[in-house]
Amino acid sequence: ARVRQEVVSRILKDGGGEEAMAKSQVQMVELSRTHGEGMLVRNFCEAIVKEEQAIRNQGGDINKGFLPVLKMLCELHGLHRMLEQAGDFTEDGYLLRQQVRWCKERRFQLVDLLRYELVGLVDAFDISDNQLNSAIGRYDGRVYESLYEWAKYGMGIMEKGSKGGVLGFDEVLKDVLAEGRRINSSATSKL
Repeated sequence: ARVRQEVVSRILKDGGGEEAMAKSQVQMVELSRTHGEGMLVRNFCEAIVKEEQAIRNQGGDINKGFLPVLKMLCELHGLHRMLEQAGDFTEDGYLLRQQVRWCKERRFQLVDLLRYELVGLVDAFDISDNQLNSAIGRYDGRVYESLYEWAKYGMGIMEKGSKGGVLGFDEVLKDVLAEGRRINSSATSKL
């Protein structure tokens, strides 16, 4: 609410035109991101409640099967999102520092509880180990050696792309950066 009010006040104070909008872009992006994250958490919670009700209506046990794991995952997701913005929540008076500490403690508890469910959660999406670029799913059995090498050399960052450069740069960013340089070199500076 505070950020929205700041954006509206700034735009009105600066005359409401393009310049006023440009001055508020950072806050508008923050507001959009926060709104989207809030909607995601709300939709996740609503889906859990709906599934819980469906299981009850069928006479099932809501404490068995996938629902308890999804509930923990939902709670973890909500806490994680809230803790990422804890400064804003504290500044606006929605959370006290002690409550932030409680949220952090609960997040650690949930991570510990979910640790044993992670393989099942990942497998539920039916994404292959190859697509995940996972050392665990190696066919040659060199799991630990691969993990060691990846950690040693930071292979997530250093992995080579198809043309020898860093993965993703040649395939995507190189063309984007070249186009940006072309556009910027043809534009005249307003400074």
